[in-house]
Amino acid sequence: MKVSAVGVNEDGLKRLILELDEYQEKIQAVYRSLEDCQMEALKGLNDDAASAFLKKYREVGHCFEILKSNLQTYKDDFQTVIRRYQQTSHDSVDLFEEAKRKIPDNG
Repeated sequence: MKVSAVGVNEDGLKRLILELDEYQEKIQAVYRSLEDCQMEALKGLNDDAASAFLKKYREVGHCFEILKSNLQTYKDDFQTVIRRYQQTSHDSVDLFEEAKRKIPDNG
């Protein structure tokens, strides 16, 4: 899995969020595929093998949940950065406009 290199700006972060959404969808698809295979795999196993399989299956499921959670955290963090970036941009414009009003017009 390779996340694209993006600039640290609002558009770059939005693209990164979209990529994280795609990765979450792919992870979900793989996990659903594993769920579909689970019952088929258990049919031919004895009790001990089925128990071992289910234990590993739960471990894999737990890893998928952690990965999904981490991706959601990254998305949330990037969205927070975007909001702060937007607020900083607005604050800068407001400060600039305020400074312009305070400077006497010599023209």
